[in-house]
Amino acid sequence: MHILALILLAGLPGYAQLGGMPPIADPVWDWLDLTFGLLMVGIFEELVFRGYLCTFLQRYTRSSLAIALWGPPFFEMSAREACREAANAALAIREYTKSLSHARELPELAGIDPPLGVATGLNYAPLFVGRFGPDKDYTGFSSGMNNTARLQGVAVRDEILCMERFAAILEGEAAFGEIRQAQVKKLAAPLAFKALEQIAPDGANAPAAHRR
Repeated sequence: MHILALILLAGLPGYAQLGGMPPIADPVWDWLDLTFGLLMVGIFEELVFRGYLCTFLQRYTRSSLAIALWGPPFFEMSAREACREAANAALAIREYTKSLSHARELPELAGIDPPLGVATGLNYAPLFVGRFGPDKDYTGFSSGMNNTARLQGVAVRDEILCMERFAAILEGEAAFGEIRQAQVKKLAAPLAFKALEQIAPDGANAPAAHRR
C-alpha cells in the first residue's frame, strides 16, 4: 500500500547498539518501554513492540532507534493534524527523557555522563506500508523514510530536526530555526531542514518572533 504518512525517528546519540533483547530491567529499555512502548501500544494496540523494535534494530540500524508513524493503518488525520501530533510527541519525549536523569524510578541513569538525551527526525512523506520481510513485520519503506533516518543521524542530543515539507505544513503553528543543510551519504543534494523550537497550543498561532 502506497500512502502519505508522518514519520518520527528518535534515537539515543552516543550509545552503542543494543543488539539482542536485553532484560527489561536495563535502564535504556526502561526508557524505550516508558516512551515509545506506550506510544506504539496506543497506536497499534496489540503490536508486540519490543520484539518488533529489536528485530528492526538488528536488521536496519547501527544505533538505538525507534520509529513511529502517523497515518497508517487508520488514516484518520489530516496532514496538519498528523504533523502537530508528531511534533507534540517529539517535544514530550525529549522532555521526559531529560527528566529521567533525576527520576527516582531509574536511579541507574543518575550517573550517566553525558546525561541521557534523544535526537529526533520528523518528516511527512510518501511510503509503502504493510507486512514485509520473512517475519511479515508491519513497517514502512521509502526514500522519505530513508531521509528521515539520515536526518535523525544529523540531529544532536535534545535536537528535533524537521524536513522542509514538515515545517511548511505547520507554518504559523510552530516555531522553527533557520533553514540548514547537511551533506549525507548516498545523496547528491544536501538535506534541507529546520530545527523545531516550539509549537503553539491548539487553535493558536506560533509567536510572530519565532516564525521563520
